[in-house]
Order: sequence, then structure tokens, then C-alpha cells
Amino acid sequence: MFCDGGRYHRSGAKQKKDAAISERLRGFGISPVRIDGRTIVNDLTAAADAVEEALKTAK
Repeated sequence: MFCDGGRYHRSGAKQKKDAAISERLRGFGISPVRIDGRTIVNDLTAAADAVEEALKTAK
């Protein structure tokens, strides 16, 4: 799971880097989950639901 700040990851270069990291992790059989830091701070339930959903679909 990645907790990312939205402002940091707005640029195209950083989004490409994130996509490359995600692709590499998938190559190792790891399904990355990215949750914006703002969501964690403002809606922890939604963040937890996203993690739970990712775990369910990974099985």
C-alpha cells in the first residue's frame, strides 16, 4: 500500500514513475494499492475500505 500526497504526484513525470513502480511490483505478483494521504486523514473508513477491497480481489 502506498500513501501518497496528491500534490506531489500531480506531475506527469511522477505519475509515470508511479506507473512504472506499480508495473514492476505486478511483475513480482504484488498488487499495489495507492491511497491519497488526504483520504486517509479525512475519511479513514474509505481508505480502509479501499485496502479491504484490494485484499478481497487479490485472493
